[in-house]
Amino acid sequence: MGRLLFVLALLAAAALPVRAEAQEPTLRVTASDPDGGRLGKDDALYLRVSYDSAVPLRLQAKGFSGGAEVKAGARYNPAPIYPAGADDAVVWVAYAAPTHLDEIRIAAYGADWKPVATLSYPVTAQWSGPGGRRPAAWAAALSDRQQAMTSQSAAASQGDDDGYIGLLITFAGLSIPGYLVLQLVLLFRYSGRWRLAAALPLVGMIPLLLYTLAALAAGSNLWPLMLIFLTPLAFLYLLAVIILKQVAGALAPS
Repeated sequence: MGRLLFVLALLAAAALPVRAEAQEPTLRVTASDPDGGRLGKDDALYLRVSYDSAVPLRLQAKGFSGGAEVKAGARYNPAPIYPAGADDAVVWVAYAAPTHLDEIRIAAYGADWKPVATLSYPVTAQWSGPGGRRPAAWAAALSDRQQAMTSQSAAASQGDDDGYIGLLITFAGLSIPGYLVLQLVLLFRYSGRWRLAAALPLVGMIPLLLYTLAALAAGSNLWPLMLIFLTPLAFLYLLAVIILKQVAGALAPS
């Protein structure tokens, strides 16, 4: 009996971290600007959300009326990744068309945009007439912080994209001399069916080379474009031929 209780205690202790990891983040609205009422066209209704989360969060608000989401003319706050822990964030909704809301739902997502929690906040807000309302100081400060986080995230993403594009451009440039070297070497070194396989790219590359020379002679600014796009494919094909020949040689009976 004692051993059984000991094992059960161990299992319960092992389950505790799993439950902690699965615990939903807590969300609480601590301020509203304005607190309902009438807003003008494109004016934003801001909510300050105090959260406590074990994982980074994205937060976004959506407006509802009578249980249905109001999408016409809607704008929402961006949803950068807020750090794990306890902090304040801001969400907002704004409408360009006359709109009435009785509820704002705040959705919390993980960094991968998977929903993790939802908070419903009742409001009585109506958009009509001209806008131009200035937000409260806390709303402006949190909104500026949110915009800065969004800009930093976009810049980091753009930097990653630029890095990939740079690698692709470098590979495309190196593949042109690489293809020429491989093509000549394989034609001289291979024989039989492997030479035929290595010569296959010439069916397309010879016309491509003639087209490129003609475009250069005509003074086209884009004369190397097709060569840059298509030569990497021929280069990769020749690499595949080399690999296949090596594999075939290794599998052949001695």
